[in-house]
Amino acid sequence: MPIFIASVLALIILLWGLGWYAKRWVRTDGDFLLAGRQVSLIPGIASICGIAFAGSMTSIVPGLTIQYGFLGWILGGSLPLVIGYIAYGVFAGPYIRRCGAYTIPEWLEMRFDTRTRVVVSIATLLGVTGVVAMNVVAMALIMQGFLGAPLWLMITIVLGGHLTFIFLGGMWALTLTDVVQVLLGFLFLPALAVYCLISYGGWELIETSFVTATPLSAGVLGSFPWFRLSYPSVLTVSLVIGFFIQWGGNYYWLRAAAARTEPIARWQFIIGGLLVLVIHASMGVLGLYAGSVHSDAFLDPVNPANPMGAYGLLMRDFPAAMALLGLVAALAATISTTSNAHMGITSSLSRDIYQRFIRPNASPEAVLRMSRLLTLLTGFAIWLLSFYPGGPYYLLAVSCAMLGPAACVLLLGHRWAFITPTGAFWGTLAGTVSMLVYEILKFMDVPLGAVHTVVVGSIVTFPTVLGLSVLTQPDDDLPDHPEPLRLVPEQERLLVLIRTGYTTMVELSDFTMLNSAKCHRLIEALERAGLVQRWGRSGLDYFTFGLTPQGDRALADLPDAPPSLSGFVGLDADSRSILAQLAGGGKSLRTLSTATGMAASPLSVVVNRLDQLGYIRGRGVWERTLSLSEKGRERIGSVESMGSVESVGSIESLRPKEP
Repeated sequence: MPIFIASVLALIILLWGLGWYAKRWVRTDGDFLLAGRQVSLIPGIASICGIAFAGSMTSIVPGLTIQYGFLGWILGGSLPLVIGYIAYGVFAGPYIRRCGAYTIPEWLEMRFDTRTRVVVSIATLLGVTGVVAMNVVAMALIMQGFLGAPLWLMITIVLGGHLTFIFLGGMWALTLTDVVQVLLGFLFLPALAVYCLISYGGWELIETSFVTATPLSAGVLGSFPWFRLSYPSVLTVSLVIGFFIQWGGNYYWLRAAAARTEPIARWQFIIGGLLVLVIHASMGVLGLYAGSVHSDAFLDPVNPANPMGAYGLLMRDFPAAMALLGLVAALAATISTTSNAHMGITSSLSRDIYQRFIRPNASPEAVLRMSRLLTLLTGFAIWLLSFYPGGPYYLLAVSCAMLGPAACVLLLGHRWAFITPTGAFWGTLAGTVSMLVYEILKFMDVPLGAVHTVVVGSIVTFPTVLGLSVLTQPDDDLPDHPEPLRLVPEQERLLVLIRTGYTTMVELSDFTMLNSAKCHRLIEALERAGLVQRWGRSGLDYFTFGLTPQGDRALADLPDAPPSLSGFVGLDADSRSILAQLAGGGKSLRTLSTATGMAASPLSVVVNRLDQLGYIRGRGVWERTLSLSEKGRERIGSVESMGSVESVGSIESLRPKEP
């Protein structure tokens, strides 16, 4: 027992140390919430594995194996999860990275309107808070069963551990600890499965001692059901963990938005989803052994053991060192998962409420301070919610209900241009209210049948969004004739940036350090005035822009306007400055920021553009180190080409001054 306590404390101290180390990378709210959009592929994959390897999965996967056989955890968890990850990575990942929004509600305002953002902000806050509380309680119950300590103390320790390093390092801290957690999972869980093989025997033991004679396909509850409307079934589980939680959970959005590039935003979900099968398969094997070694306990006709406690039950039989490995791995998984979800709460509060409605002109530093304060305040709310009498299962049900409408609207709205603000608003509102009412009535024991809440949400939200969108289609998205517009300085800056070659929404909002929703409103006005055009009305092209001939003419009288640099025929002053700095050797982003005087956000935009053009190379798993490529050396050595736009002023000087 003292060894376990010491190991838990060592793990927490390690995580705190990672948080303190990551603190040096956090200067603005973008660093805190999105790690400066600099998460590379390896930590991105680890983050996705970390979310999927939740502390609750150490209970669910072995439990499903005992209830439905080895195929149970595949159909009842991992297969829907992996398919969901792949779909999210392919269809949503690059889109999220390009749109520039920090949160789902922020995107909803960009794509639809403010009222939709407000409804979804409230719903997702409630939903993700329930996810965090559920994971905290799940791990606290495991620790309580092992230590015999009071539940309130275990909840406080689990929650306090992750709050500390989130407060210090934000998304950077989570990225570091996700790597540690995944390493623990990939090392410890297969090791536990191998230990069972050596100690108890191979397939012969399982085949003769498991709770059923068909351990691969059936358990104490039979085979896993496919298409029934109650929970669980392949249909309802796919909606819950393969769709609602992923497409509606803001912490998945944050992971895509934090990626260094669009390909990374895609591939981290695809690769991470496939790799997590290794961890889940190890837990499934542990479930087979728990169901074999302790089959009498699970088949007891009077007081059968709860299959969801199989992991802890098996740990009791292990030597102290092996049990320690299993429990520490579960604790690391819980802290990582709850922290990722908690960042979803903090980002939504700071961006969707504080910066949107309370202090629209707050500086990045002010938003950072508020983000840290909100981390602590929401932590206290989660601590209170952890004692909710409904328990973890009820919290999970409410969470799914709250995240569903956002998932439906994101799925429809990012691909189809005909989805209207009216359809999006009333669809999310109707879906949220219907699921809340349905869940409350079920909690009050009103007989409503066996249909699960997510089915109710789906059959209400989808038809409402689609039907009202068809009925409220505008005659045309854009006016027949350009609307007169008196350019404000911010719009002039956007026109200059687009002409210079920064054509995506994420580049424009990050460079100007404007809230993405505000930046998008400015661009919409330019679009209605006929100065800017989108590449398309849906998908990635919706957030990619170009100047019209009228836009070019509008820039003609601006003193700092550059000539057209489409495709970087020439290089703007900031790009040339960065290339000149790198001519002396490799430098980190922080060093470049000091040398050039550029803030981290616009610097990252310019650096990413130069990387795409092949002028520089970037290395480093976490902190990015940059150097000139051969193409970059040729470019900086060409006096003629470097001087072709020498008269262009620095775009950095066009950025709004901080209030």
